[in-house]
Amino acid sequence: MFVERLVRRHWHRWFAYSVAKEFYRAGKGINPATGRECYLAVCGICKETGFEKEMEMDHKEPVISVKGRGTLEQFITRLLCGPDGLQRVHKTCHVKKTNSENARRE
Repeated sequence: MFVERLVRRHWHRWFAYSVAKEFYRAGKGINPATGRECYLAVCGICKETGFEKEMEMDHKEPVISVKGRGTLEQFITRLLCGPDGLQRVHKTCHVKKTNSENARRE
């Protein structure tokens, strides 16, 4: 568990994270709350465009399989996937997806 927490805490430094982040960018827009220019991104689930800061990076396939934890090697392989295994999603879409995955695990 310690190793899993350590790897998960730093996975956003994995090269695939920044490649996927760039892929889902949809240009720039003006944040109406601040009046500042910011990046826009497309949600991989609902396909709507929103402010990048309001989105999170998500693994398309769950890191912890719905079949169970598996081995440490399987966990790391799923966590450190390539850019095609990641998607940018709204925080609300991410919560819904995560809750759905957790319900299938129980």
